[in-house]
Amino acid sequence: MEHRWGTRKPVLQDVCIRDETGVTSHGKINNVNRDGMYIQIDLHGIKKGSIIDLETANGRCIRGCVVHVQTNGIGIMFVSSNFSPCEQLLEQFQ
Repeated sequence: MEHRWGTRKPVLQDVCIRDETGVTSHGKINNVNRDGMYIQIDLHGIKKGSIIDLETANGRCIRGCVVHVQTNGIGIMFVSSNFSPCEQLLEQFQ
């Protein structure tokens, strides 16, 4: 079932992912919308429900909750109560 509220924008941008334990991984943002994004990432130990911090290639920092885990990536939902960074990120890809 699809729970997404906005249209996904295709993106291909590097992102640094830091999990709750401080472990850092690197991936690529595949698509983004107002509420979250999908990140392509090789084999990883990130679990559903984890809170992660993301830093995009242009220095934007975003906090998210992992809502989907697949072998080739993760889906995250933004958890910040201030959507300004997310909206700025979306503007970049319009």
